Amino acid sequence: MMRSISEKLFLLMLLFPTLSFAVTLDEMFLHFRKCEFSDFYYAPWDTSQPIKPYFSERKLTPYDDKDGLYYFDIKDSLFGVPVSRLVVPGTSQFVAVVFDAPLNKVHAVLKRRFHTNFVDFAHIVAGKPVLDKYDDGVTGKSVLYCDLREFD
Repeated sequence: MMRSISEKLFLLMLLFPTLSFAVTLDEMFLHFRKCEFSDFYYAPWDTSQPIKPYFSERKLTPYDDKDGLYYFDIKDSLFGVPVSRLVVPGTSQFVAVVFDAPLNKVHAVLKRRFHTNFVDFAHIVAGKPVLDKYDDGVTGKSVLYCDLREFD
């Protein structure tokens, strides 16, 4: 008998409860529609603050950092859509999630979840989430991001 992925994950969590994590992407991105992130950043230089649970629980370290942003390769899901990459603020005001799914699929899931359309790249506005194709040489990916930086 074939089991769905969610059934397999449920069984794994029953057998190995340490695989479940206290913090999920769904929780961290709950207010993404408003580009509001409560306490979501990566600051390894700040020894007075522990590394955020999402990163420490999974033992994640960035594969790159530049311009105040940290880049993570991950295997997770957000609102039921597979995710392969996160871009997290350190000192910059930008957050992005790369989905392993085409733009039309992600758009349908997010529209159903949030009951709204997201801004496309051609109509970018600071502080509004943008959904666009992700071009890393691999087709079938999309990116959702919030850019709160001020533009000149």
